[in-house]
Amino acid sequence: MAMLNYSLPAMAIHGSSGGGSNPVLLLACEDLRTPSGAITFVLPTAATPATAAAMAAAAALFPLTLRKRVASNQPLGGDDNAYLNYTKAEVLAAPTDVLGEALLGDSSGAAGKGGDDPSLAAVAAAVPPLRSFNGARVWVANRGSMRDASFDGSGANGGAGTPSPAQANALLPGYGGGGFTAEGTIGEALPLLLLNFPTDKSMSAGGANGSFYEMAVVPVPNGTGLEQPVFVRFLSVNASAAAAAAAASTATASAAAIPPPPPPAALYFDTFAYAPSKCGPGRDYLAGCDKPARFFGALLDNHFYWAATWRAEGRSAARLPGLGDDFSGGSSGSSSSSSSSSSSSSSTDGALLWRQAQHALTLDMITRVDSVWPRYGTLPGYDQGGIGADGFQETLTVTVAAALEWGLFRYAGAVLENYMTFVRD
Repeated sequence: MAMLNYSLPAMAIHGSSGGGSNPVLLLACEDLRTPSGAITFVLPTAATPATAAAMAAAAALFPLTLRKRVASNQPLGGDDNAYLNYTKAEVLAAPTDVLGEALLGDSSGAAGKGGDDPSLAAVAAAVPPLRSFNGARVWVANRGSMRDASFDGSGANGGAGTPSPAQANALLPGYGGGGFTAEGTIGEALPLLLLNFPTDKSMSAGGANGSFYEMAVVPVPNGTGLEQPVFVRFLSVNASAAAAAAAASTATASAAAIPPPPPPAALYFDTFAYAPSKCGPGRDYLAGCDKPARFFGALLDNHFYWAATWRAEGRSAARLPGLGDDFSGGSSGSSSSSSSSSSSSSSTDGALLWRQAQHALTLDMITRVDSVWPRYGTLPGYDQGGIGADGFQETLTVTVAAALEWGLFRYAGAVLENYMTFVRD
């Protein structure tokens, strides 16, 4: 739990002008019992916003929940070369779509439900996750930046100087080495990155379990120019220590003369890795060189920025058949804790499809520089101009097609005008 004085941006208050003049005191409460917990921002009962405008706005906006969603990126059975009953080479060499035929032609129900359309689980099991390719694996950015924050499979970017789990482990033990084995996001269609890494043996001391070592990267959402500042947090958690099992775990460890697992702890950074000893005394940090309040404030900044973006762009909404437990596609500005569904189908998770589609649109928008300028790649140094790279026509086609489908006509028009005016020869 962290406390922060947060200035509500004007974009969060419908009909307001100006910004940064509506301070509210908030508590950020995080569920650490699972990697896919939630972060809820609440108004303390004993505190009130400094102004009447802030009080009215805060009452309408909080409590606000941003859910973390993390999924394993490991292949089923540990085999990166298993494509149903084929190898990757066999699939690529086949003259027809053998995977599609196997999924759609299944009459036993194994790929779907009684031979119906294949389930998402069946499709996911048919193709191993993409886990390794040339340097950067993941990245975050805003709509204006050009030099995005990118990270390799070990969560590092030595050229940029951002902190890595290996560096953080010296101050925040628990990292077990190797690359991230699970990845995810925070909130609905927000470019907020979560990476989970293996933990070391100390995290399961005394029989405790449910440990995870998390790296979260939150970009500053706007007004940064061509650079991309980020807030980075490392979180070392044994879920048992956050639940009733902690007491039993500690007792078991004491009886066996084994140190109990450490309590949850965090390490915060502002863009770059610094030595905590250089940060000065009296700072509001557990360790590291930045305040937890700034990390949580950036989470809120992203939520309100993107909610305002979807309102301004006129993005459409949809209702898709789902599992009935986590549908959040009805309102772009709502808390991610909202939940309803139009179906209880066991074979189609509409909520997941909705989130994937939203996130793909967000990724398209943050890939571009200054909102409209195209890029074929996302890595620093891989943003060459010209028809063969940034000016590649399909970069335009996919953006405009997606924008029109979503109802983002202003965005589609701006991208097309930029291409026709400056990019094409």
